[in-house]
Amino acid sequence: KLLSSYCGCEYENEIDSQCSLCSNGKAASDPRRIVDWGEEVYRIFGLPPIQIDCGMLENIFRNYKENSVVNVSDNFCTYSQVKSYYCGCDFDWKLLVSVWIFRVSALLSLIGSILIIWSICQGGKEKLKNTYHQILLGISSFDTISSLMYLLGTLMTPKKERMYQAIGNMTTCKVQGFFIQFGLTSAFFNALLSLYYYLIVCHNWTEFTFKKYRIYAYIIIVLTGMALSISGLWYYDSDHFYCYVQAPPSEKSILPIMIHNIVPIVLVFLICIL
Repeated sequence: KLLSSYCGCEYENEIDSQCSLCSNGKAASDPRRIVDWGEEVYRIFGLPPIQIDCGMLENIFRNYKENSVVNVSDNFCTYSQVKSYYCGCDFDWKLLVSVWIFRVSALLSLIGSILIIWSICQGGKEKLKNTYHQILLGISSFDTISSLMYLLGTLMTPKKERMYQAIGNMTTCKVQGFFIQFGLTSAFFNALLSLYYYLIVCHNWTEFTFKKYRIYAYIIIVLTGMALSISGLWYYDSDHFYCYVQAPPSEKSILPIMIHNIVPIVLVFLICIL
C-alpha cells in the first residue's frame, strides 16, 4: 500500500493529512533520482531491498500514517523532510535557521577556546608548568578542533547529497568526522580536571605528587581519543549539519554511536559527579 499510488492508485491518506516529501507540499523536482540512502527506508518500513527513486519515496511518504508502522516514530514525516533537498525540494527555512544557529554557537565556542589558549600562553613558563593550566590547555585545544569542524558544518558534506551549502566529498566528510571525534578528547580532559581537584581537595595530594602521574594521564587520554577517531572512519557519514558517526535508522546498529559518543560522554559525566 505504501507504494500503490506510484502505480496510479489513490493515496491511503486524506489530502489534508498527507505527509509530503517536500515541506512545502510540492512534488519533488527530481523524481527519477535513485535514493542511495534507501536502506534506511527498507529498515524503517520493512520493505524488500529494492531500488528506490525519489518518486517512489514521495509516494511512501504520502501513504504513510503516523503510528501505522511499528518502527516509525510520530515525527518521522518532519524528520525525513530534512533530507528532501536530495530529491530537488526547496530548502526549508527551519533547516537554514538551524544550520546558522549551529554555526554561530560553534563560532562562539571557537573564540572562547582560542582566548583561553592565548591567556595561558601569555602567562609564561610558570603558568604552562602548572597542572591546572595544562589540563585547561588540553580542554581548549581539542575544543578548538571540534568547534572549527562544527563551524564548517555542511560545507564539508559531499556535494552529491545536495545539502545546503554542501561543496565537499566523502574525503572531506571523513576528515570532518575524524576531527569532530578527536575534539571529543576535550571531554576526557574535563574528567581529568575533576579528578585533579578531587585528589587535591579530598586526598590532600600536592601539585608535586600529581606531576608524577600527569604525563601518563595525558598520554592515555590522547591515545584513547585518537583510537576512537580512527575506528570511526568506517562510520562517518553526512548528517543534517555535519559528518559524524550515524545513529539508527541511518546506521543498522546502535553500537557505533554508543562506542564513539554515548558511552564516553556517560563515563565522563559519572567521573565528574562522583
